[in-house]
Amino acid sequence: MKLLKYVVAVSVLIALIGCSTPGATAPTANPQEVEATMSIMRTQAYESAAQVFTQTAAAKPSDTPVPTETQAPPTRTPTEPPTPTNTFPPLPTWTPTRIPPTATPVFTPTPVGPVPTATSAALQCQIKSQSPALGASMSPNNDFDMHWIVKNTGTAAWNSDNVDYKYISGTKFQKYADGFDFPKTVNPGEEIDLAVDMKAPGTTGAYSATWAIVQSGQTICTLKIDLQVK
Repeated sequence: MKLLKYVVAVSVLIALIGCSTPGATAPTANPQEVEATMSIMRTQAYESAAQVFTQTAAAKPSDTPVPTETQAPPTRTPTEPPTPTNTFPPLPTWTPTRIPPTATPVFTPTPVGPVPTATSAALQCQIKSQSPALGASMSPNNDFDMHWIVKNTGTAAWNSDNVDYKYISGTKFQKYADGFDFPKTVNPGEEIDLAVDMKAPGTTGAYSATWAIVQSGQTICTLKIDLQVK
């Protein structure tokens, strides 16, 4: 409104100065005074206009930027790996098998003499003596040499290349080996001393064993051992 008033006042002043009443003599204006007055009015008009613009700008609310809502990224649920499935075949069920203990045969002492065999008349034998004798007694863990004196009563020779004497069954008294070669060839009617290094068991009791003279798997003569460990 103030700006409008100043504009109107300036316009009126210019009109008064520029116009004169017909028939009347207009007073002569001093140009310097007019210019000074106009300058003052222009200055006031500019200042009023500037003040109005400043007040208008201050009264106008400033545009406040609205913050943009930031959308949170979607939450991913971790996928658990599948539980492994046991594909191995079931183990076989083991059923224990009971094996009955093997009983040690007990041999009944027999008198020393000819031992009948299933061999032919060409292969025959006779035990002349043995030491220790059948049923002999000895102390536990006693070392002894078993001797059999055997006679060839057949018609064929016992060749040292193919005739052996070896362990068959019963208690293992032998200290080194279960079989031996004949030390020499035994002709019909001849005798031979067969010896084996042995040891008595460490526990008291009755013990026995069987040895044999064999040729190519065929039994010629059976040799017995029978001891009482006390």
